[in-house]
Amino acid sequence: MVEAFLLNIWIGASRFCHCDWIREDAVLKEIFGMSSLPSQSTYSRFFGKFSQAYNNRIFPQLQHWTVQPIDTGR
Repeated sequence: MVEAFLLNIWIGASRFCHCDWIREDAVLKEIFGMSSLPSQSTYSRFFGKFSQAYNNRIFPQLQHWTVQPIDTGR
């Protein structure tokens, strides 16, 4: 679900309701190897469980996980 959410952000989603833009996009699902994509309500329920303290603890690690594979040539 997190990967699908990051895909939504990558294509320009800035609100949970924007995540429905690509739910039925067969090409993106095939490119990224996803059989289905979560709905807006699924994201809302998932992220609604996070507290600020948990966010402060987990999101730096998640951010590192998403940025680490990028080769900047340094």
